[in-house]
Amino acid sequence: MGRCVSFEVRPEQIDVPYLLDLVERQETELAALLEERDAMRAAVCDLQSAELDYRHACHLFGFGSLQAGRAWDLMRLAGTSARATLARFAERKGES
Repeated sequence: MGRCVSFEVRPEQIDVPYLLDLVERQETELAALLEERDAMRAAVCDLQSAELDYRHACHLFGFGSLQAGRAWDLMRLAGTSARATLARFAERKGES
């Protein structure tokens, strides 16, 4: 079993500016991650919506219709956007 080690820290031993800087850096990193998460969610939701629109257009107007073709193009654009968003996240994750 592990042993619990206890020690005393006196107030003058605490590097307050360092701790404040550490907290600020972590908050900044967290904000960036949350922003990326929100961007990925939005991109995936856009893709999901575009796919639903495409399926709906195919059902209503047929696979070869102009409306289905337009919906297909929009779905492709949404897919490209989602891939780019995921690639940016993967790049950033690889840097850390």
